[in-house]
This record gives sequence, structure tokens and C-alpha cells, in this order.
Amino acid sequence: MSSLSKSSSNDNMDEDEDIFYEYRENHQTKTIGKRELQQREQKGAWALLAALEKAKEAQYVEVASLITSLETLLPREGQQGTDENGEEGARQPVQCSSRSNKLPRFSVEDTKSLTGDDVVALLEATRSGRLIEIHTIRALIEAATVVFRSRHPDRLVELPPLSKLQQVQVVGDLHGSLNDLATVLALMQSRSGEPCASNRILFNGDLADRGEHGVEVICIVCALKLAYPEFVFVNRGNHEDLALAIAYGLAAEITRKYGAGCRKVLRPTLDAFFRALPLATVIERDALIVHAGPPPPSSDGSGLADLLLRDHPILTGCGLSRTVVDTGCKNDNSSSNNKLQKEEKVSKQIIESMLWSDPLVDECEGTLHDFGDVENDISGTGSNRWVPNISRGAGYKYDASVVRNLLNREGLSRMVRSHEPVRDGCVRYVIDNSSYNNSSCPKHKNKPMELFTVFSASRYPYKEGFNQGAVLELKANGEHSVLRYATEDDEPLEVAMTIASSSVTEENSRESRNATREYACAIDSDDIRHTLLEALRYNRTAIRNSLRLASVKHQTIPFETVVDIVIETLNLGNEGNHLKQIGAKTTLAKAMGIQCPDTELPPEHVDVDRCFEVLLANPTDRATRPQRSLRSYDSYPWLFSVFELLDTNQDGFLSRSEWDECVRTINSKLPEGLGIAADRTWEVLDTEGYGKITMAEWERLGHAIESDIARLD
Repeated sequence: MSSLSKSSSNDNMDEDEDIFYEYRENHQTKTIGKRELQQREQKGAWALLAALEKAKEAQYVEVASLITSLETLLPREGQQGTDENGEEGARQPVQCSSRSNKLPRFSVEDTKSLTGDDVVALLEATRSGRLIEIHTIRALIEAATVVFRSRHPDRLVELPPLSKLQQVQVVGDLHGSLNDLATVLALMQSRSGEPCASNRILFNGDLADRGEHGVEVICIVCALKLAYPEFVFVNRGNHEDLALAIAYGLAAEITRKYGAGCRKVLRPTLDAFFRALPLATVIERDALIVHAGPPPPSSDGSGLADLLLRDHPILTGCGLSRTVVDTGCKNDNSSSNNKLQKEEKVSKQIIESMLWSDPLVDECEGTLHDFGDVENDISGTGSNRWVPNISRGAGYKYDASVVRNLLNREGLSRMVRSHEPVRDGCVRYVIDNSSYNNSSCPKHKNKPMELFTVFSASRYPYKEGFNQGAVLELKANGEHSVLRYATEDDEPLEVAMTIASSSVTEENSRESRNATREYACAIDSDDIRHTLLEALRYNRTAIRNSLRLASVKHQTIPFETVVDIVIETLNLGNEGNHLKQIGAKTTLAKAMGIQCPDTELPPEHVDVDRCFEVLLANPTDRATRPQRSLRSYDSYPWLFSVFELLDTNQDGFLSRSEWDECVRTINSKLPEGLGIAADRTWEVLDTEGYGKITMAEWERLGHAIESDIARLD
């Protein structure tokens, strides 16, 4: 696949002289210099890592969908949550086993007089390792829920245009990173002071999950809203979802810190809070801020406010908060139910499009795809412009034209989203608007538009990643600034603040982006290999069969075939195109240990046995990364999620009665002649013979299943 050109044969060449390699791509022979290859490798490593992380996320989405379906079959005590008016049933007694409930308690009445000093005290106490009282958690979240319902009942926040001295600071995903939240607030305080009319703060969703301090982050953000209700805002993200709280770890975090009883108590409180959050914020004549993407293109030309003001069962009903919704789990075929399912599908499309979607971006080139406007395509659903988000398993992929059409229709000039980590915390794409002709919005006619992605959890997830965090400051007249940083969760607060303040980098709308920016952490081959094997963990049979089929007559196969097998197995969709570029292919080859030694380029062919050895290996914990306490939970998310659902009294065990009720319910939904044998399955599960199934026994089931799959392979 590669060969060294003649110019590289001189070992004593001048340092300024480059080395050139030849390689094959898209059936063409191309030439690349070593320096350019190294730059493409850096971009390719991030593109490959991002694609693999999305493939892993798609597995979690399947878990969330499983939970949604199982909850329909297996309703649990206290599942109903709150109604559309925020009314709850009788309060349940709080019984928890937290280790150090030393922080002062707040009642709902106390939260009405919260100040900025109270928020600082709460932040400093949690950073020092003290747990928040369960009563305080409940009071803060419930009080904030009331404020969100009263101030933003239409799920849309509308802010006035920015004047010369005003700004809106957009904080992206925090994912339970307490130190990043502390850094963000300290930077804001030092630069702009506390929240006020000229300095508004907007948290753009995903406060918890895949971090160790989701509970604390949620409480502090709620405290901020209560202390500054007119100047602090929160958009809903895809992780503001009870099913994802189980699949991604927030439920396990609550259990670990406070006990199973408190998790049960907080369930309806969190459900009501998630459902009360707005879906989007609009700065008049300026910007749309939404967690992931625009709403679905409307065939009738409905505006953003019209779409959100409609009655949507999933958004306004009494059910549980859901961002991944299974609308086909009902067996009732009545006309009224069919109508409800149609309405739910509309709700599902709105929820997933705004909370789960991603732009069509070439990660290696750093460009946003623009397929142009399709004549007479009012809905904006032209080919490739609005397609299912296969790599995530939920939401949609959209190109620049979808954003352009929405912004022009709403009279806006820029859209800000979060939802996915970007290498340096924030990225900006310019959208050409020169061909758009609409006299209804003359202010933005022929002016370029902007799409931002801002992500605030540095080194995501669990401080094992490689990205910086960032805050985006939106200013008047289309100007902006970007603050970047990287922190560690185990650093003392004073050290973290000092490091963040001294290392933060700023980019504003008048500066060009620095191409040599220092990132949070370098990506090496071991990191890529570990992430690749984690993504392939539950796809080993497919990998094995594909490799066998590709090597029926030969001991070696083209490396291009290996890339295609990975793309197809992980169902990467558009993300897979990035893996076919030279930078990403070189990174993948190095991770597999099969690059050409003289050029470091991927080989033209690779030994099949080597592919089996690498791609079917078990992922091992990276010694250079801090180990987190929920490793086994992360390894078998679907298994632990089912355990959470079956444990109806939330005592941390499965009793025989719980198991029998589960089996009866499931068997009632199965065709006649099929069913689960309750006695036999209980004997298999209760390995210790104590009459109840512990989490350890349940986890061993996961290891047994994986071993059985390996033997079948």
C-alpha cells in the first residue's frame, strides 16, 4: 500500500527537507509528506476515537430502549412520577445509608432565599468530599422544578437581543464533572462577576452520567437557578432521562452514595425535574441554543415555537421522562390507541431531533457538509440532508442546509449545540448563506451563518478522555469568545483553579483559530486499541464471521477490508467514512500493531490470524488512566439495567417473589407454548442458595454469558 520515494533515501538530509510516501486511496495512487501525514494522524486519531465512542453510545441507547420496553411490562412501585401539574403523591419516608451527611439541610421554603454565597458554600463543601443531605437534594431539585415550570411552561426560553455590554455564557455537557463546573464558575466570576442582566448563564444539558459527581452537579445548577432565577437557564439534554440514568450510571451513583432507599425516593423528583426543563433557548434576532440539533424540518412551515407549543404526549403527559421512546410496545390496537401512537411518534421525532442529533461533519477535514437546497423541498428532508443517526442509534444527521433554512425562517444568524465532545472544547463552522433569497429576514440575507459545538466536560468520560472543556460567550453583533481549559477531578479545588486560570486559552470572533493548540491529553495507540476493543466487546461473533468469510481462500486480506469490517460491524454509518481516510487508517493500523515499519503507513495486506488476535482480544484497563468505581457496571450496562428494573422494592436484591412476578408478566406477553420456567431459572441464578439474588450473582451471569458466546465463536 505504501512505498518510500527516492527523496527519502538520504539519511543525512536537511531537517527542513520532507519525506514523501506513496499510498493507495479510492483506487488512486497518492503522495503524502511525512509532516502532513503526522498532522492527518492527529486529526484521524480523534475522528476514529469519536466514531468508536458513538458506537459504544449506540449500545447504551439499546439499553435505554430495553428499559423503556421492560418498564411497560414490569411497572414498579413509585414509577408514576408526577403529573403534568407537578403534583406528587404522599411523600415517602427517606431511609438512606450515606456515609457523611454533614452539610446543612434546606427545606423548599429555605430555597426561596438562596444567594450566591450559598451556592459557593455548597460547591466548596462538595469539592472537599462532603455529601449533600438527601433532604437538601430533594428540596433543591423540587424547588428548581417549580421555577422551571412557572417561568418556561412552553419548553422554550426567549431572551431579548443582546446589547453592546451583554453576553450569554453557554456551558456545554458537564456529565458529572464537579471540577469542571467549579472551574467554569470560577472563570466566569473572575471575568464577568455573578449572573446578572448583562451576564446570563445557560447550561446546555447533560448535567450527569459518565462522571462521578452527577448528583452534586445537578444540585449546584439547581441552586444557581434558585439564586439567580432571571439570569440562569438550563436546556434539557438527552441524559436528562430516567432510562439513561440507569444505563449510564446516575442511578448507580445515587445507590453507592446514599443507598437503594434514597434512589427510590429521588426517582419521581428527578423525573419531574427532567420533564420541566426547556428544550431550547432563543436569543431574539441572534441565536438558537439547543442541546443537539434543530427540530424536524416542517412540511407546513411551522416555526420553532409552533412545534414546541403543540400538545405532545411524551412531553406533557404523566409518564416518565424519556428521550429514547419506544412507541411500538403497546398491544392495544384500538383506534384511540393508534391515534395516540401517531402523536407519540411526532413527539419522539421532536425529542430525538433536538436532543440526540449530530451535524454531518468530516472529522478529519474539520468541515460541515452542505448538500445545498433542493428545489421545492419545503420540508428540508432532501437526500443526505436529514437522515437517521445510525452511529448513535437515535436522532438524526443534518447538514448545513437544514441549519441555514431553520435560522433564516426564524430570523437568526447562529446556532449553538453541545452533545458531543470536540477535541479543543469548542468548534465553529461557517455556513454559506449567499444564495438564500428571503425578503422576510433582510437582516441575515447573504450573510454567513455559524454553527457552534461547545462541550464543557474536559477529558470526557470519567477523566479518561482527551478533550479540553470550553465555555462559549455569545456577545452582541454576532461576536463571541471561547474559554478553554482541562482539569482533573482528584485535584484540590485551589490547585484546579490555579491551573485552569493560568492555562485557559481564549479565542474571539476576530482571531483565527490556533492550529497548534495544546490539547488536554495526547492520544496514543494503546488508547485507541482499548476503545476499539470496548466498542467491539459485544460484536465478536460478527467480527469473527466477517473475517472468516473474507479469508476463505487466503491467509491475508486487504487492510481496506479490515476497515470495512469494523465500519459494518459497528454500524458507523456516515462516521465510517472518516475511517477510510489516510490519517484514521494509519491510526487504526498502529493501534493494531500492523503498520509498515519503514513508513508507518497501513500495509496493503494484513495477516488474518493477526486480525483475529487483535480484534477479538479482551479490553484491559489502561494503567495510565485513573480507575473508576463503576467499572463492572460499565462493562455490562444492559445486565445491571435489567437488575434495577426487576428489583421493584429497591433493596439491592432480587427476591423469589420479584422473580416470579417478572416471569408471570413476561410469559403473559409471549405466544402460547413459549415461556420462561421460573423454578429452573431461579436455580441457575441463585448460585449461593440464599433465597435471593445479589448483584454479585447477577454480575457473574454476565461473565457466564460472555464466556458462552466466546465458546460458541
